[in-house]
Amino acid sequence: ALPLQDVLDFAIDLAKQAGEAIVRGSETRFEKQVRTRHSHTAGFEEKKNTADLVTETDQHTEKLVCQAIREKYPDHKFIGEESWAAGEQAAITNEPTWIIDPIDGTTNFVKGFPFVCISIGFVYHGEPTIGVIYAPFLGYLYAARKGHGAFITTPLHPQRRSLPLTCLLYT
Repeated sequence: ALPLQDVLDFAIDLAKQAGEAIVRGSETRFEKQVRTRHSHTAGFEEKKNTADLVTETDQHTEKLVCQAIREKYPDHKFIGEESWAAGEQAAITNEPTWIIDPIDGTTNFVKGFPFVCISIGFVYHGEPTIGVIYAPFLGYLYAARKGHGAFITTPLHPQRRSLPLTCLLYT
């Protein structure tokens, strides 16, 4: 049997690593955007349809996560939002399967809003078993394991913490 607590611990560490990559990607993207205004050259690419934005950071983060999973669990399957959108076929079977959205909230990421996260799911014997969501700009980490509850840890990085919009709290 697969030690699921070890899988959860790995997923949490992986979400934190991916979160740091997302933050670095954001900083780099905005630095390029500032240079673009001065040099009139493109600093980043986005699809023309704003509902289906893809950034270099999105693709880089998925590759980082996929590579780490393959190194740790070479026999596990992987379904990534970016690879699935590019046409890779994926199905949930009884084999251990990771499901990743490298930047959940790509539109927010592109617009510079902090409401972005890395979402990692793990399916074991065909059942959703583990979920980890990390919002790196806000410092919130949500983690759950089937039969063991769900937890939130906050803030992981107080210097990046944003205050909630009070207008949304009471509606």
